[in-house]
Parts: sequence; C-alpha cells; structure tokens
Amino acid sequence: MVQKETESRSLRRWDQTQGLFKPQRQQQTKKREEPRPEEQFRKKRKKKKLRWPRVNMSPKELNSLYNSKVQSAEWMTRPKQGTPTWMPNMYPTTHSGVRVTLDDGRKFMVHKGPGFGKSSETVVTDARHMSDKWQVKQTQAVGGAHTVGDYVKTGGENYSIFKGQHCHRAAHDMMNQK
Repeated sequence: MVQKETESRSLRRWDQTQGLFKPQRQQQTKKREEPRPEEQFRKKRKKKKLRWPRVNMSPKELNSLYNSKVQSAEWMTRPKQGTPTWMPNMYPTTHSGVRVTLDDGRKFMVHKGPGFGKSSETVVTDARHMSDKWQVKQTQAVGGAHTVGDYVKTGGENYSIFKGQHCHRAAHDMMNQK
C-alpha cells in the first residue's frame, strides 16, 4: 500500500479522513515557452484567403457557364500583388490569365494560382472584378470551337512553380489548345 501511494503521489493524494485516494488538483501555471532557435526566425504562415470575390451561382448556372461557347480569348498579364510600379512587366513579376468572351458577350477570366480554388487551382472569375492593371498580351478568335470548361481543363488542377504548373504555363496552354 505504501508503494502504491508513492507511485501515484504526483497524480493523487491520500485522503486520511475517508481512507481513499482522490484526484489532486494541479495548479495550471502558464509558462511562456521560449522558441527553439530554429523556430525563432521562422515566419508563421497565415491561412490564405481567396482573393477574388465569390459569386453565388446555382449548380445549373455553373453548368451552363462551364458549357458556354467561347468566341474570343485574350492572354492577359498584370503585375503581381505587392510588386512596385517601377518594376518591368516581366515573367517572374507578373500574373497571367486568359479572358474569354462568350456568345452572349459576357467576359470571364480563367486563371491559375496557389490557393485560388478548392477542387482545382484554375478558376473562372467574372471579368468585372479585374483591376485596370491587366494588359492584353495576345488575342485569338476562337469562334465557338471551345467551351469555358475546355479552358479550365487545359489550365490544370494543381499549381506548382517547381513542376512548371503555374499561371504563365496555364495561360500559354489555354491559348494553344487544339
């Protein structure tokens, strides 16, 4: 019995009045833990929020948009967010996408980026949400040969700068699909 009491002394205390072990209330002292040396300078990553406003469309409307015929496509670039205005509009400092014009005249931007979507990182955004910093790089008449869905599929699901699956490659592939 004495051995059992000493083993559990840290977790329980002996109640002499009832002859039982009772759980001991441990005082919770919040100690400020010092960061490890390698973690001291590591930046904490924030969860990325979707940058574009969400448009609530019904499944029927989304399906209709996905199957809409494209009349023309424009390869567009803009400076990446946070890039100074004096920086030249070149490949590593820009973001690319393809603005498509549908049969009914509506315009949408098909572009790719890290954390842009849920099931695919190539997304479709209403062109009304585009800033004035976008510049047309190339224009192509499609004439209804492709749908918005074809552009999304050609853009690819995953984003990886190291594997060459980035916005510039996706825009290039979308403009050159057969």
